[in-house]
Amino acid sequence: MEHNALLIAICTTIFVGYLSLREKGVGIKIPIENIDKIFHFTAYFFLTTTWLFAFRNKHAQLKIVFLLILYGISLEYVQDWFTATRTKDVFDALANTLGIIFATLLFKYIYNKFVKIFG
Repeated sequence: MEHNALLIAICTTIFVGYLSLREKGVGIKIPIENIDKIFHFTAYFFLTTTWLFAFRNKHAQLKIVFLLILYGISLEYVQDWFTATRTKDVFDALANTLGIIFATLLFKYIYNKFVKIFG
């Protein structure tokens, strides 16, 4: 089971990287201002959840949170340097970080409840 969780986390990381670095203008246009922040939050929420399921001990979780925040910030710079249609945005990095933090808190809460109920 943990092997599958790790594979899912790695694939999710690659997919988020792909979405962050693909050229803008590809996909569906949604006429809602700043909807991309919701997408950033959701992507990093899901990404964090997959990594937390792969590594459930507390020490690993702290490293995961730190590395994912670093990953989100790094991708902002990489897309600014290597794509023609994207630029770095501090609010995107903030949305990424909030998704990571919220996923971590929710995961800890739900996981602790699950462990108490099912042992």
